[in-house]
Amino acid sequence: MSTAPSKQPRRNLQDPRKAKANYLYTSENVISLYGICANTLTNWVQRGLVPYQSGRKRLFKGEHLNAFHQNRRQKAKHEVELDEVYCVICKDTHSLLVSEVQATLFKGKMSVSTPCPKKASPAYKCMSIGDYEALQALRKPIPERSQKTNNDSGSLPGFGIEQVFSDGSCQPPSAEQMHLAVSLPPKAIEMGNTAKAQVIAKPSAAETENAFAIYEYQMLVKEARGRHDKTVDAILRHIWQFVDLSGKGDFREVDKETIALFKSAFQEKGTDGKARAAQTVVHAFAHLKGFFEWLTEQPGYSCVPSHLHDYFTPPRRLVNIANAPTTKNYPSHEEIVAAVESMAGNSFLERRNRALLAFAYLSGVRVGALITLQIKHVDLKLKAVDQLAAEVATKNSKTIRSDWFPVGEMFEAIVSDWITDLKAQGATGETPLFPRGARYTFGARNGSGWEPLKDEGTVAKIFARIAIDNGIDHFTPHRVRDTIGSMIFRWASNLEEAKALSQGFGHDNLKTTLDHYGAISEARQHELFSGIRDRSELQFGVNTRSLTPTARVQLQQTVEDFIEKMMSMLKTE
Repeated sequence: MSTAPSKQPRRNLQDPRKAKANYLYTSENVISLYGICANTLTNWVQRGLVPYQSGRKRLFKGEHLNAFHQNRRQKAKHEVELDEVYCVICKDTHSLLVSEVQATLFKGKMSVSTPCPKKASPAYKCMSIGDYEALQALRKPIPERSQKTNNDSGSLPGFGIEQVFSDGSCQPPSAEQMHLAVSLPPKAIEMGNTAKAQVIAKPSAAETENAFAIYEYQMLVKEARGRHDKTVDAILRHIWQFVDLSGKGDFREVDKETIALFKSAFQEKGTDGKARAAQTVVHAFAHLKGFFEWLTEQPGYSCVPSHLHDYFTPPRRLVNIANAPTTKNYPSHEEIVAAVESMAGNSFLERRNRALLAFAYLSGVRVGALITLQIKHVDLKLKAVDQLAAEVATKNSKTIRSDWFPVGEMFEAIVSDWITDLKAQGATGETPLFPRGARYTFGARNGSGWEPLKDEGTVAKIFARIAIDNGIDHFTPHRVRDTIGSMIFRWASNLEEAKALSQGFGHDNLKTTLDHYGAISEARQHELFSGIRDRSELQFGVNTRSLTPTARVQLQQTVEDFIEKMMSMLKTE
């Protein structure tokens, strides 16, 4: 009695980018992150996942977790020849030269399928048009398949040796194509990335101690100091970079010479082969200085000099460069108005993108809030936006209620029409204010299934395209806030109104808005000074043109002292 072949167990492959590369995870963290049980984690360790282990405690670096799962995916790939297809249902390979085959052209690739003889379900394979033509030449000619086909969906019935064109007509392949097909060597087609598997060496005892020290500091900055995840990731990244570049397997062996060599190497070359930016260097040294200052106070590290962290102080030259004010390129009010007026509104995506820019300028919200806002957060009657920290991604999880900025009725009408458009398509209050286009384009037209824009990068690409289409210098979504900042004192007629506009940014202090947004250009500063001088002539009845040069300088100095006094009052407000 013949026994049935044993069925291959289904591999539960995990996302190779799920863990944060620089973070350290306990066993409990890993189990929670991947939704597995303790036995599964034990099996992973037995199959090559390398932990940092001290006694019964184990730590796993995110980079190692991702590499392990990438390696598992690499091993799970199935190599097939050009004329074969792998069936994920029966876990076997089938020939494309014998059975009926269908092909669909999609985004420049050919999706080829053939019925599985075991499960009666189609097995799919994606290939280039060149491979598709070679496959046609390898198949035996079948006369009954040479009939002319017309299929608007792009699906091609079973094909033989004929050449299939976009209009559905079929012709025999040319002699050149036949020669190409015959001379082609067998080709292995891999489904996915063909990168070599990364091998992680077992850590030494000193490296393990380093990892546990880094984990304790990770918990300190994240839980005790409440730092944001991005800040924690940057701190950990710089610590691991020190470990890699210094070559020291034990933090106890670090001395001032080690730090000096690291600082030199770190500044010279970044990941792209170029010298690192001054801001990057200053931040990295500050993070390492804080880490070693904490480390010298920990049990077992008393041998590390208490002043060692001072050697991570960055050069003053780099500090000055990093802190130097930079010129921000942001669009003017007139450029944004012209861009919105020129944007078409025929399709769903065109109307969404136009409303996206209009709302960003109208509300001044950050890009994180822009992609997480829902329709219910916009109050059309009061012309306001409720950024609830529990539902909207605001900075520092701060709830902000802000009114629309006075940018113009056109912007208000576009946003109002956009929300009306969404509701007409079945959207509800929980629907994302700016949903992805794929669901509307290809999905059912009802109120369910709306998804928000993928990420902040998607918004940045939309704004970059708007800039190109309108001949404007490239600007990011955040630069729109600078445009609003440059308009505050044009809109405000007194200090109270300026304070109200600043609160619309989510700032408690007007100084924050003045320091970080809408820097006054030299040309605008000269224009303002000229206006102030002219106004002083009217207020004080003094004609500066009739004054002597000395008196004119004294008057100008008096005006400048007055302005400086007003600015100091604003900063202490």
